[in-house]
Amino acid sequence: MYANNEVGTIQPIQKIAGIIGEFKKIRQSAIYPLFHTDAVQAFNYLPCRVTELGADMITLSGQKIYGPKGIGILYIRGLGGNNKKVNPIITGGGQEYGVRSGTENVPAIIGVGKAAKLVSESREFETKRLAKLQDYFLIRMEKIIPKARLNGDRKNRLPNNINLYFPPNSIQGNKNSQDLIIKLDLAGFAVSPGAACAARVCQPSHVLKALGFSDERASNSLRITFGRQTQKIYIDKLLAAFKNVIKR
Repeated sequence: MYANNEVGTIQPIQKIAGIIGEFKKIRQSAIYPLFHTDAVQAFNYLPCRVTELGADMITLSGQKIYGPKGIGILYIRGLGGNNKKVNPIITGGGQEYGVRSGTENVPAIIGVGKAAKLVSESREFETKRLAKLQDYFLIRMEKIIPKARLNGDRKNRLPNNINLYFPPNSIQGNKNSQDLIIKLDLAGFAVSPGAACAARVCQPSHVLKALGFSDERASNSLRITFGRQTQKIYIDKLLAAFKNVIKR
């Protein structure tokens, strides 16, 4: 992952690509090993030029960049040439350079292309704007719930991502993050214990476990994410909701 979807940590993709490139020279191979990165979370806020990242394959999602749902983007280096590196899973008419057969969804393709263009144009401004809101929230949260701890890297993270650990004794009446999620939901705020794709898995976050955190910490953490519609007034309302939760 270029940037993690749960804790927002940014990985040094260019450096990894450089290491793989050096390994290819030693192996005298122009192809293997192939380097793929999931840039779904990163595209809104980080540079994603394929020539700069150095990855052989990059995946994106339309719905994550305010485009149509149900369409993704897969970049494959050299796909249009004779050096074909990918065998198709879906065969048939040979569309999409033979990688994904089936009639193309032209409206969705146009929509995701337009969304990518708009995101690229607003990326720098939006990244700075959300980074300020992120700092604003964290500084005030430290005063509201001093025992809360940030999961993931403080600086090297996406500007829209906040993943906080709330120790059992930090908020009275909360057994775990689910209690806090329900209370915030009743106040009008949607937060989550982890990724949406793992919403039905009633287990501690595998991401937090991989970072070396205990089951207790993974079970008492929640993710808050900002977006294009997030304004300072909504941050203040969320902070007020946390204050009310403490008073209960």
